[in-house]
Amino acid sequence: MTAVAEKRKKAYHGAGYTRSYAIKGGTRWRYQIQVPRDPAHPERGTKTITKAGFLTEKAADTAKQKAQRDAARGLRIGTKVPTLRDYSAQWLDSLDLAAATVAGYRRQFYRHVLPRIGDLTLDAITTTGLNTLYRQMQTEAPPAISGRWSDPKPLGANSVRKIATTLGALLDAAIADKHILDNPAKSDGIRKPSKQAVTEQSAEMTVWTAEQMTAFLTWNREVRRDPDHPLWNLYAASGARRSEVLALRWSDIDLKTGKVHIRRTLDTARPGETKKPKNGKARSFGVSPSTVTVLKDWRRLLAARDLNLVRGDRWVFPMPGDWERHRNPASTSEMFTRRVEWAQAALGGEDVLPTIHLHEVRHSAATILIAHGTDPKTVAERLGHESVRITLDIYTHVTKQSDDRAAALLDFG
Repeated sequence: MTAVAEKRKKAYHGAGYTRSYAIKGGTRWRYQIQVPRDPAHPERGTKTITKAGFLTEKAADTAKQKAQRDAARGLRIGTKVPTLRDYSAQWLDSLDLAAATVAGYRRQFYRHVLPRIGDLTLDAITTTGLNTLYRQMQTEAPPAISGRWSDPKPLGANSVRKIATTLGALLDAAIADKHILDNPAKSDGIRKPSKQAVTEQSAEMTVWTAEQMTAFLTWNREVRRDPDHPLWNLYAASGARRSEVLALRWSDIDLKTGKVHIRRTLDTARPGETKKPKNGKARSFGVSPSTVTVLKDWRRLLAARDLNLVRGDRWVFPMPGDWERHRNPASTSEMFTRRVEWAQAALGGEDVLPTIHLHEVRHSAATILIAHGTDPKTVAERLGHESVRITLDIYTHVTKQSDDRAAALLDFG
């Protein structure tokens, strides 16, 4: 037996083999090894993997050894590593979460992530690449899309931080699926926006004072004579989320005690359906006597149209003209924005009444409560925050003002 034949025989009976083969262009080398069919389920046995086309025996042997090391570490061998675009679609479809939550993740990827790194294979995503992505999302607008996203803007620190968390979860799943070994989104070198950056930006949120809120609601009721005044009044008086107010049924409001019970929220991903409130917890809170009066008048107005509209199972704020349906959340926000513009024109401009959006009515309510001494625990329960810490983090600018006032009170100089 020749030396070459002996070498080939030993290689074949060892841990896989490397062999030469002839083509018109000369000699090439290939390797063959046995690897698990499914690294996540070793009990399913092994399969043969062959890779050819190497110019030298050394190159083939080096590739074979790397493949064996990767197989020993649990990676899938012999299958193509998917791109982030392909894998994210599969991962999102697999999530057992509320439809609106998954839809939010899809929007994050579709608008901000996939246009930038969607064509990278999972094993090509690096910590440095993710740091670049996070910086770009904060400094560069995503590609424009006609219609709703025709004038896109860069993202704030909070949005980028949320996307970073979602990417981290996706790459954890890729590890479990044996596509990659380590999570570049969770390495020591990752530079996603810090909690401090989020807090600093949240301090810049625009809110109304109690006087500005009163001015707007008074104008809306007495000058504009807005038929939707009860809706805006309840948003201001409750601090509830947009879709929580729109999901209220008459059985959720006790007009004798002035109690409002948040038991559900609209499922924005499935129009016409509701789901549990955020964090899965129902909550109750009181509203002022003046708000109760507004709601009673609203109820009488609906009853005058049709007594069925004030049954316990009917929407408190149904779609005008299509009374069986709830209102559209996005349209409701747009309606509020128009009313703010009209109020500014009537009351003296943005210096008198700053521009805010509907969600900032909630922020305004919380800010007013904290600024006037309501304890953070009560505010957190009213807003439906999972913990007091969330409330304190969001409204740091108000608690800092309270601390300054406390310091002044304890000045005995």
